[in-house]
Amino acid sequence: MCLPPSYTWTPKGTARQHRVRSRWGSAGRINLIGTLRLEGEAERLEYALIEGSCRSAEVKGYLDAPAEQAQREGKPCVVVPDNAPFHTAGMIREREARWEARGL
Repeated sequence: MCLPPSYTWTPKGTARQHRVRSRWGSAGRINLIGTLRLEGEAERLEYALIEGSCRSAEVKGYLDAPAEQAQREGKPCVVVPDNAPFHTAGMIREREARWEARGL
């Protein structure tokens, strides 16, 4: 998710904004990992807040949930990662075939 210069994001057509600080300093660091679910005409943004560094284990744990849901519901789920190191790590690459078999 890319942050615009104002460091906020909000679904189109809604007035509520979610402010994200641009500088964390001594307060630490946060990362957001999210998925946009399209269910018919409805859109749903789901996200998790990760305090500290984002690593492959956090990505794996997050992606296990939509893979399980895709398998349970019989509906495929598409994931579009960027080239961040925690998206391209061996732990993630090793898991891809298993996720694909479940519909992710």
